[in-house]
Amino acid sequence: MSVVLFSRCRNEETNVSLPVGELSIGRSPDADINLPTDWTLLSALHLSLQVTSDGSLAVRDGVAGKPSTNGTQLNCGYLSADRWTPLRLGDELQIGSQIKDAVRLAVLSDATNTSQGSSAEQQRQWQLEGRRLTMGRGLDCDVKLSGPTISRLHCSINRSGNDIVLLDQSRNGIFVNDRPVNRQVRLRDGDQIKVGTSVFVWSTPWLSRQTSGKSYRIDVRDLWLKGRISGSNLSIEPGQLVAFVGGSGAGKSSLLTTIVGQNLDYQGQILVNGNELRETYGAIKQEIGFVPQDDIVHLDLTVEEVLRYSARLKLPDVDEQRAAVERVLDELEISHRRKALVRELSGGQRKRVSIGVELIADPRILFLDEPTSGLDPGLDKRMMELLRSLANSGRTVALVTHATNNVMLCDQVVFLARGGQLCYAGPPSQCLDHFQLTGDFSDIYQYLERTDQEIASIADSYRAEILKVLPKVSSQSGSTSHSLETKRAGRLGLVIQQFRTLLSRDAILTFRDSTSLVLNAVTAPLAVLMIAFAANNRQIFSDLDAIDASTYPDALRVLFVIICATIWVGLSTSLQSLVKDRGIFLRERSFNLLPESYLSAKIIVMFFQAVVQSLLILATVKIFFDSPDTTFLNWPLSIAMVCFTTLITIGSQALMTSSLVKNSQQASSIAPLLLIPQLIFGGVLFTLSKTADDIYPLITSRWAMKAMGIYSDITELIPGGQTAINQMPGASSYEATLSNLHSSFLLMAIQCAAFLMLTLGSLLFLKHNR
Repeated sequence: MSVVLFSRCRNEETNVSLPVGELSIGRSPDADINLPTDWTLLSALHLSLQVTSDGSLAVRDGVAGKPSTNGTQLNCGYLSADRWTPLRLGDELQIGSQIKDAVRLAVLSDATNTSQGSSAEQQRQWQLEGRRLTMGRGLDCDVKLSGPTISRLHCSINRSGNDIVLLDQSRNGIFVNDRPVNRQVRLRDGDQIKVGTSVFVWSTPWLSRQTSGKSYRIDVRDLWLKGRISGSNLSIEPGQLVAFVGGSGAGKSSLLTTIVGQNLDYQGQILVNGNELRETYGAIKQEIGFVPQDDIVHLDLTVEEVLRYSARLKLPDVDEQRAAVERVLDELEISHRRKALVRELSGGQRKRVSIGVELIADPRILFLDEPTSGLDPGLDKRMMELLRSLANSGRTVALVTHATNNVMLCDQVVFLARGGQLCYAGPPSQCLDHFQLTGDFSDIYQYLERTDQEIASIADSYRAEILKVLPKVSSQSGSTSHSLETKRAGRLGLVIQQFRTLLSRDAILTFRDSTSLVLNAVTAPLAVLMIAFAANNRQIFSDLDAIDASTYPDALRVLFVIICATIWVGLSTSLQSLVKDRGIFLRERSFNLLPESYLSAKIIVMFFQAVVQSLLILATVKIFFDSPDTTFLNWPLSIAMVCFTTLITIGSQALMTSSLVKNSQQASSIAPLLLIPQLIFGGVLFTLSKTADDIYPLITSRWAMKAMGIYSDITELIPGGQTAINQMPGASSYEATLSNLHSSFLLMAIQCAAFLMLTLGSLLFLKHNR
């Protein structure tokens, strides 16, 4: 058995043969394996290796139970000084948290130390031999990578004269030293490059892989969040299942959501693999899965459809999408329910689907808020066993829960008291002993029902105790916070891809809500039908020989009823459209959903609904009213065109409102407030005052009514000719002139554009305040 000890940035290696037994490694001459004295991050006696006769290896930090100064990480998790941890072929140890200066250790067997050793090294190091080194998913790339954010040709390292330049050619971007790259950057020796979840270090002419990003350790030190978290300290190792428990108002969800990056306005440190969360969140956010307490999934999609659409939004390749859906169905044991609508599932199955949405992208950090809430004891146990298996696969899994019946399945339990005071973080088997209790976990809740001063004293005592045993950590950089946004160069392609996916999903959901679809389709035609019966004059617009003083106002009212019914349909079609999906939008936005893709899909669905609704209005008008001889278009067709424009304009206003309200109930309550101004200021029910007339440009019904009157040549129904038209208030605006017609449609187009721009701005604002 042999190991290769090397410092990649310094390009130094030491090959060592290992005899059977326990060996010490360090800079001291007394160590069994001596390392260079200028590798100053190592202690004199830094770590111990145990080699058995069958060739297996184990490792622990320090020697003879005394830990090293800087600690030792195995696959990003810190080693203990008091227990042995198995070491396998391909494992990497890191000494020191500063990647640029860290010493790393790779394990090779004797059999691979020659030809296969070269192959293994090629998987970790690549040399820029020519003018270009390519990285991405493509089969022709020099460095082949995989993952939901990796493009076929993601980036390349190029020679440019005497410089080495990293060129970003991806859709989702790359980071150098935790800073996003804007098209290209000149590389210097020691620069850290993050591509997807993989981390590389450049040392001319070598590109060295530091980590594949498959495991994450989280360290929380002296974390404060005003009024909710009070000086918390804990560490979560890769592969651990951690439960955050405590009474109501103890700050469990606040602590969880802060660690997961949903609230970056904290004091203290949250380190992910040694990187400050604020600085690295943009680079790792797609490796974080967060399952909210509510099952935020579309109820009218099947299980398979929910997962498939999630995969299409998150994964770039069709084969990857199919494989991910099958993997999640098998992993969550819901393959037998793949064709069932989500609304038909039990509570436990629905929660699994919600978890599956996050697992599609195979995140290595999975946090869940109350995943067992509302489940019976049997389902509670099955859910905890599922989370245990997810942690066993190498994910870092944490959950908030009130139920403690199955907490012994966890590696750690984090107990919080009122005010966000952390009173214990450690193995659940030692929790009762820590509080000097002999009952069960429910007794801890009662024990912590104390005054604020007593709770603070308990938390302070534990803080002093835990800081003695937690490893000392430090952030690897001091850069400012960056958020990984989709690059402009690849944004259009991503917008189109996401738009097609969202349009398909929205179309299915619209058709499956058959009740709303039918009601919205028939409301306006029914209004036309009723006004036709009420007026009882199908020739009201066409019989010019029978006009009298009442003909013109009656015709105006008929047109106004059609407009008002159209406005109501536009509101009812789109007013719930965004707010009902708010949680799903924010969930998908946190991964990289673009608001313009999302809004575009909603607009197109609204567009096609408006086409159908307008054609139904056209058919109804043609059946119940005779067409007049008009100056412009065929009368029923022009009526349909005005109704369509009105539906789009009002629908845009409804979308804007839907993006601003907090919930569906508010959207329903505000509908009358949007309709009433259209009725009052429409200019038909009564003559408006000068002050009321000043808001004319803001009222869609005025412009729609004006266009409708022009297309109907309604001024021809005024007895007395042009003189009477000029004397009648508001009648001149209905005269069949191109200027009148153009102004009507122009104002509605301006309104529509303004509403949609405000809607897009609101969606962008929601992203930053989720």
